[in-house]
Amino acid sequence: MLPRLFSHVFRSALILAMFSRCLSTQAEPLSVQLRYQQETSLNSGRFHQLTRSESWKPEETAIIVCDVWDLHHCLNAVRRVEELLPRLNAVVERGRSQGMTIIHAPSDCMAAYEDHPARKRAIAAPRAANLPEDIRSWCSVIPAEERGVYPVDQTDGGEDDDPAEHAEWASKLKAMGRDPGRPWKKQADGITIDSEHDYISDQGDEVWNVLQNQGIRHVILTGVHTNMCVLGRPFGLRQLSRNGVDVVLMRDLTDTMYNPARWPYVSHFTGTDLIVSHIERYVCPTITSDQIVGGTPVRFQNDHRPHVVMLIAEDEYHTEVSLPKFAADQLGRDFRVTTVFGSDTQRESIPGLEAVSSADVLLVSVRRRVLKPADLDLIRACVKSGKSVVGIRTASHAFCLRNQGPPEGFADWPEFDAEVFGGSYHGHHKNDLKSTVTVTAPDHVIIAGLPREPFPQGGSLYQTSPVAEGATVLLTGAIDGLPAEPAAWIFQRADGGRSFYTSLGHVDDFQNADFVRMLYQAICWAADTKPTPIPVASHWERIQVPSEAIGEAESLVGTNWYRCAVRLPEAWTAGNAVLNLEVPNASRIRAWLNGKELSATATGFAVPAEDLRSGDAGLLVLQTGWSFSIEPTVPSLCTTASVTPSSLELRGTWQEFHCTDPALADAQKATEIPLPAKFGASADIVFSPPDPVWTVRAVTRSGEFTQGIEGPACDRDGNVYAVNYLKQGTIGRVSPQGAAEIFVTLPEGSIGNGIRFDLDGQSFFVADYTGHNVLQVNLQTRSITTLAHNPDMNQPNDLAIAPDGTLYASDPAWNQGTGRIWRIDRDGTTTRLADDLGTTNGIDVSPDGRFLFVNESVQRNIRAFEITPQRTLAGGRVVKHFDDFGFDGMRCDQEGNLYVTRHGKGTVIKMTPEGDIIREIVLPGSRPSNLCFGGSDGQTVYVTEVDGRQLLSFRADTAGRETLVSRRQIAEF
Repeated sequence: MLPRLFSHVFRSALILAMFSRCLSTQAEPLSVQLRYQQETSLNSGRFHQLTRSESWKPEETAIIVCDVWDLHHCLNAVRRVEELLPRLNAVVERGRSQGMTIIHAPSDCMAAYEDHPARKRAIAAPRAANLPEDIRSWCSVIPAEERGVYPVDQTDGGEDDDPAEHAEWASKLKAMGRDPGRPWKKQADGITIDSEHDYISDQGDEVWNVLQNQGIRHVILTGVHTNMCVLGRPFGLRQLSRNGVDVVLMRDLTDTMYNPARWPYVSHFTGTDLIVSHIERYVCPTITSDQIVGGTPVRFQNDHRPHVVMLIAEDEYHTEVSLPKFAADQLGRDFRVTTVFGSDTQRESIPGLEAVSSADVLLVSVRRRVLKPADLDLIRACVKSGKSVVGIRTASHAFCLRNQGPPEGFADWPEFDAEVFGGSYHGHHKNDLKSTVTVTAPDHVIIAGLPREPFPQGGSLYQTSPVAEGATVLLTGAIDGLPAEPAAWIFQRADGGRSFYTSLGHVDDFQNADFVRMLYQAICWAADTKPTPIPVASHWERIQVPSEAIGEAESLVGTNWYRCAVRLPEAWTAGNAVLNLEVPNASRIRAWLNGKELSATATGFAVPAEDLRSGDAGLLVLQTGWSFSIEPTVPSLCTTASVTPSSLELRGTWQEFHCTDPALADAQKATEIPLPAKFGASADIVFSPPDPVWTVRAVTRSGEFTQGIEGPACDRDGNVYAVNYLKQGTIGRVSPQGAAEIFVTLPEGSIGNGIRFDLDGQSFFVADYTGHNVLQVNLQTRSITTLAHNPDMNQPNDLAIAPDGTLYASDPAWNQGTGRIWRIDRDGTTTRLADDLGTTNGIDVSPDGRFLFVNESVQRNIRAFEITPQRTLAGGRVVKHFDDFGFDGMRCDQEGNLYVTRHGKGTVIKMTPEGDIIREIVLPGSRPSNLCFGGSDGQTVYVTEVDGRQLLSFRADTAGRETLVSRRQIAEF
């Protein structure tokens, strides 16, 4: 750790330049509310929709306007852009006046701006020293997206025009002298371009150079189309996010290319919402334009969807699974849906609850939760305003505990059932007593289409009688020999709002099509809108390759299609390289790439190199007349080029389509899509080789950690642990794909710094620098104990663990510019081993256990001590002195080389133990704080970076000393 008090010692020139720039502008800081989605717990698949406030300096902020063309082949897309233009121009002008950098990026239109000063300015920007790998290329997917399902099918190009109107529009474009498929020539005239200050570019490297030379730390990306260009362009969200840029999407000034006639068969506007949600989960946060220009967020004039907010916080009936699926299947055609889940760790917390303030319909599936008064007031206010409320099952006892009041500091609402639903829940019959449900109001719109004969109820029968006067009972439930109970009813509340409640909602009820239909119709009734029919259509389904389900039905009638997209680096197709697609059972299938059938070889199919151009993506389609068996092997692409790796195994998500339609016999519809694969392919079916070694990528989104980000250390599953995730005093756990959670919160007053795993991998140690402790955290129970405490320690700062399990700690005194080294034994005994050093910081042990390396940040020395048989230190020679910048964390690889973070310079150096620099890796951000090795082979280096408040990674050419690959060797030492 390097405190901000001392970091200026190593960054004086940069800080003075930034200070001078700040003095040159009078713009007020920009206050933004970033919306993002966080998993309820690691790998749960459920997300809280959250916001956080940040303050940005306008002079460190850029706005990129993506592909807002003058014309487009989709007429509806043109109309929607025309709606966005006035506000978009207002944002650009306001941002420019505040001192923000404006970059206009109308792709493929640079010829129109060849002589424009803004275009020349972009070309002239000096080349940045940290130009990322593949920054000129389209980016079809980032690793974080592998955790989710890409939410829409865009392979048809996303056209949502009426066919006749589209044909007429194409004729008009042709009459204008435009290519109906690519009619754009410049940016729309409604957006002003300032010749003296703005930039024009569609090149990723040029945009990167501008951002770096202007000192940009925050990027707002707006424009169209979200699921294609905004995400994928070389200057788009994916490319900037994976390279560590603090980028956000302006979600109300964007639009998708999505056709409601394609999966998931929702409205165009819901399609955009699904993509925005995908971005907030896996790519970056979002903001709205009113945060720049005031007013309210933009909403398209044809977007009339009522807003349904689902509150889900019950532990018995698994509505956290059934309700989101119900919403995905039933509500996207007619409604805008926000799902709010209860906390997985704090029962009295429902993160994202503020969404109820904008609800038109509030759906409640909550069981016996008491909340903070301010949170419960949000629900009270929603009800009081007359908004419709739909309740299922446990909603009747949502906000009160059983036979007791709320704990101090919390509030309940025991009258919720009576006041909101007109109910009187007072228990339920035994679970083993089966009940049937009968329709009692067959003419009501909510009951339309339900069977008139009784049908079975899932779960126990609730005791709900009597209901309030004025309630209309729609269903009753009955057990043989017992009185019937109201099972569903509507109620006109005293505040004028509509309510619907049903005691159904058990997991088995959601398997009943009649219950699902009733719940959908009840929501439509609550929103005062008419139900719409559910489209019946077949579509491409996700499938995992290899899969035991494939190859089981060889007698299947029809044709099976399998498709994915592949993207290869230039080195794979350079020169005379030959590509081959190796496929099991190749003699029984056919294969196409971008609509062209491939020629068979002895082991598969020949792939013309020119059909897989560098930086592009190709659509690979396989077809068989029966199920295609790809178990236990999987298809792979191989190259004869001298590259590592030379083969790409296509293991993972594909799409499958089973067809009995003779119209597909010629393969045209299955093997081709209207747009190139980089536009049309879903992100979750894209394959590409791993990045070359030393390529730096962001693992977590910018801003997820505090500026105290430090640590890091890896467990046996490849998860990374780092301190101060979301807030100070926590330890976050991050999966290799970037999913993160608060793993533990340290005791009051403790803040962690360095982390090291014990040799058995069952626990890890934390340097608690504010409490003068070394803490130990059990990986399974998450319990925290104090291994060692010594008030004579300045901190401690960072930790190293020797092959015998002994811990060593650096202990700087920043105010005095001095430092010490401590030994911490297994019984918690602390021994001061070295004193009167410089500001000791990063620390590690050599692979053979003979030497301890420590760096002195302020003095810029790296020292080596010999570890004696008595576990004391001898020597302390200076291995290397540096003339500039400081150090922070340090690790050894298995060959004894040192990896050191250069705080202030923004690099990691690889150095021999004799002091020779082997390599320097440039990072995004200037303040890397620490690093560790991890990954399945121990060759992934994870770096905590303060400027971006995020975790970065790159691949090294050797494994780390302390990685799991080598721990068995270390333990045997």
